[in-house]
Amino acid sequence: MTTTAVLSGQSIGTSTNVGNDLTFAASTMKVTIQTTTTTFVVSAKLTNGAGSYNLGSRPVVWYASSPFSVVYTAAPALFRNGGARYLEMVPSTQSGLAVAKTSSLETVNGSYIYVWCDVPTVSVAQTLDISVVELP
Repeated sequence: MTTTAVLSGQSIGTSTNVGNDLTFAASTMKVTIQTTTTTFVVSAKLTNGAGSYNLGSRPVVWYASSPFSVVYTAAPALFRNGGARYLEMVPSTQSGLAVAKTSSLETVNGSYIYVWCDVPTVSVAQTLDISVVELP
């Protein structure tokens, strides 16, 4: 089992960390899969800041497995309409609380896993952590 931290404590929802197809200039948004990996899961944790949140303001974590090697910033346009899956993160309505979600067990489809996010605007920034867990 291999765990890769794709994002760790990434501030989202304010300033430039709002919008669709965000990769946060983090090369870790492209994971090169271990040769023994046959399946994987994507896990995400959304932590509220010191504010209140609307349940309708839901960040979405997208991911796709592929045999094609592209620059991680190109992944959203390439995969969004062709096999990408997602985790919709429903925030807690209370400040400071976290919610977590894990994908279903996914079959590897190539040598790479790409991750990107859609992030709505919120009044007080949240933090997002994303991990990819590879299984033999």
